[in-house]
Amino acid sequence: MGASIFAGTNLAAQLKAVGIRRLIVAGASTDDGIAASCREAAERGFEVVLAADAHTLHARDAEAQIAHHNAALSGPARVLEAGEVAFA
Repeated sequence: MGASIFAGTNLAAQLKAVGIRRLIVAGASTDDGIAASCREAAERGFEVVLAADAHTLHARDAEAQIAHHNAALSGPARVLEAGEVAFA
């Protein structure tokens, strides 16, 4: 597993210091940083939303792998389509 967004940083403390409790996660390298970031954010007490159709990876079977990660991360994260994510 890859490094999360929290690895070697004080990001969690900075987010909590300004009252951030909910993180919306999207991006590349699902099998590395995205998965690790979702899990660690949940472990650190953040509410985590993974935009199911807004992350990717470089693989032959990327669609199947993304579906796998969406299912696997539905425990530590709430998995929604990007259009369903509310930013309010």
